[in-house]
Amino acid sequence: MSQNERTEEPLSTVEGDRLCAGCSYNLRGQTVVREPHYGLAIVRCPECGVPAALQEYPLLGRWPGRIRVFVALSYTLACLFALFISFMILMGTTAAMSEAADNTLASTIAERWAEHVNEEEALGNTPLSGMPLFNQPTRDSEGKLVPYVWNYVDRDWWRSVRQDETLTTRVMDVARNTRGIWILLGVAFLVGGCVWIVLLLSARRPAAFLIILIPPMFVVLFIFSGTFENSGFNGWSPAASIAQDEIFSATSVVVLTLWIVFGGLGILIGRSLARLGVRALLPPTLRGSLAELWFTDNKPLPTNTRAPRTLHPEARRAESSSEAPQEGPTCPDRAS
Repeated sequence: MSQNERTEEPLSTVEGDRLCAGCSYNLRGQTVVREPHYGLAIVRCPECGVPAALQEYPLLGRWPGRIRVFVALSYTLACLFALFISFMILMGTTAAMSEAADNTLASTIAERWAEHVNEEEALGNTPLSGMPLFNQPTRDSEGKLVPYVWNYVDRDWWRSVRQDETLTTRVMDVARNTRGIWILLGVAFLVGGCVWIVLLLSARRPAAFLIILIPPMFVVLFIFSGTFENSGFNGWSPAASIAQDEIFSATSVVVLTLWIVFGGLGILIGRSLARLGVRALLPPTLRGSLAELWFTDNKPLPTNTRAPRTLHPEARRAESSSEAPQEGPTCPDRAS
């Protein structure tokens, strides 16, 4: 028997989960002893022999509770900030796709506006009387207005002459005109879903999927808030802006559909990819701090991984209930 074992005074046992700083072995149930030289309460790891000092008195006072509250608030703020970033990404993507998809409609508005102005001016009317002074319409050598997508157009006139298309028709037009960037958006939204399911580490997949639906809900509220109804200068806006406003709702349907489909796919496979990354990049002794990636989905830990527990609490309860003996006789299945 060594000198340390003869002189160390046993005090109690470790009742909670505590990982060894050397090999991440769980020290639960190990004997707490009094170290003879310094008089410290320590526990020795039975695997690697590294001593871990224990604090007998709560010298930190209220600070552990304050730190827990600070960490919880920081995590909540991080999730709220991620929701805001997701909303801004969806809005920016919708605006960018609207600019890419409204070329045909903008040209149509500019052509019809030029025809209307030229006809009215030929009759002696002044259809441009309310136009902002800083706008200089593009005209040809004969003085007629030339169709140009950045010429200012009277929104009231366009509302009176436009052909009201169904949302389905516009969505199909947007999907057809922007299909070249579907793959890029799909990959980006897939990564976003993976980030969300890892950020919500303890959340089940259905709950995480409901959370990623919050940014699309705010986008829909923004669209139906009437933001674009009176945009521009006194009812005048460029033909390109009017086309973008007209097609914004249809573009948002395409973008939000891609977000739900590929973001939902990221929710499904995100933790699996994260587990593969952890196993590929971290040695077994360092995987214990990320064991929740396995526990949340009731997955077994990789071989040689040291963690405070080996099963998710729900899985442990289910395992214990399945091992419990059943009371009463069992009846064989009867053939129908």
